[in-house]
Amino acid sequence: MSESLELKTELDVWKHLYTQGSVSDAARKRIWRLFNELFPEGHKFSLRETARFCADQLEQGKVSTDLYEVNVLRIHPDALRFLAQYGLDYSPYDWKDAAPQEWELQPESQRCIENSFLFLQRTRLKTGNTLCMVEGITLSPCVPCMDHMWIARDVTSTTAIDWSIYAVSKWTRYLGFPLTLNEYNECCRLITPDRFAGHLLFENIYFPIVQKRLEEIAMNRLAAH
Repeated sequence: MSESLELKTELDVWKHLYTQGSVSDAARKRIWRLFNELFPEGHKFSLRETARFCADQLEQGKVSTDLYEVNVLRIHPDALRFLAQYGLDYSPYDWKDAAPQEWELQPESQRCIENSFLFLQRTRLKTGNTLCMVEGITLSPCVPCMDHMWIARDVTSTTAIDWSIYAVSKWTRYLGFPLTLNEYNECCRLITPDRFAGHLLFENIYFPIVQKRLEEIAMNRLAAH
């Protein structure tokens, strides 16, 4: 969350937004105002044009780190165009009833891959094998545009289950491409065939390695529908 306060964990952010009386009320009111200014259509707003714009800006060397999370500079322009063409628009999961702020286990800051894997592996035991990994871009009044990973119930669901930023997910727009766990593991193996390691596939150094496979997956899904 882009606050000047010392908020080191997602739980810190949640406490700031929900447990400090009038201070929290004012903070949420300000975020809602910024959200409505940024996204006049609310959660119907699509980040497809944002993805295309970022791709053009990256190729022209015009992306400013004042406006974008530093890691967006590491996204391959063709990955952004892939998202614009094949990505799904996601709306945030409502965490209210789940109360993640009460969980003993909490997400780690700037660890969206690890957080998503941990959440997926623990939740799959209860829900079956349909949950999938989603990589894409996010944008909100709280978080600059960035390469990010979250979870969806299956490859057709358009609800972003984003445990990494559960405190501010409700004000976040998402554009992402879903992969089953097997598909994601397959792509990671293309990058590091001698060992398994999680990767943000859209980064400059990785996307050329996995682009062909991702396009095959995308085309196969289109053909299936």
